[in-house]
Amino acid sequence: SSDVCSSDLGVSLSLAVSLWGSQGMVRGAWTALGGQRPSLINLLRWDGKGFARLLSAWAVLGLLLLIPLLVILAALVITLLLLAEPAGGGHQQQGLRLVATVLLGFVGLAAVGAFGLLLTYLGVNQQFLAQIALLEGSNGITTLRRGQRLVDHQWLLLLLLLLIKALLLLLGVLLAFITLGIGWILAWPLVSCITTAAYRQLRQRELAAAAAWERSEEHTSELQSPYV
Repeated sequence: SSDVCSSDLGVSLSLAVSLWGSQGMVRGAWTALGGQRPSLINLLRWDGKGFARLLSAWAVLGLLLLIPLLVILAALVITLLLLAEPAGGGHQQQGLRLVATVLLGFVGLAAVGAFGLLLTYLGVNQQFLAQIALLEGSNGITTLRRGQRLVDHQWLLLLLLLLIKALLLLLGVLLAFITLGIGWILAWPLVSCITTAAYRQLRQRELAAAAAWERSEEHTSELQSPYV
């Protein structure tokens, strides 16, 4: 019981430190991209509301991934139970058991494939989850929907960005074993800066497109008005 409590406490502390670190990384990257030098106090500053928004967004994302995982687990357990059942009964019963096992196997494979596609899709359009939650003040499902709207129109390009960041993190992990963790310490801020810079560029394009649309609407209304 004490081991379980210690394990739960360790996981909770690790999650809290990770989210706190994400806050500092996003804040520091945003400050640097704005032309200012981030200070250590600014990086370590606690933001309770931002922490809650970030936690709620990750919780919703985790629930979305948990549902297909439960389907896969259920199909796997039922298939194993059918296979472990003694091969008694007549030929008809054995045939039905074989058909049920094959069908459940196909369901499990389909669920694994669907989960892989879902994981890839969410991995791409939710790579700016921290930036949206912290910089736009979105909560939970709103953050996920915002990420979808921001990314979906250029999903393939941002898939390439995700692969590059994954490669950088992998190199950081590999170097961490040689450099006693220094590789990871360098890779995490670098990936955070790349992600925040990409988010900033997407936001600037979005705002520019919205401003151009408003100007075109105003021009159109002026042309249609008989009183101008």
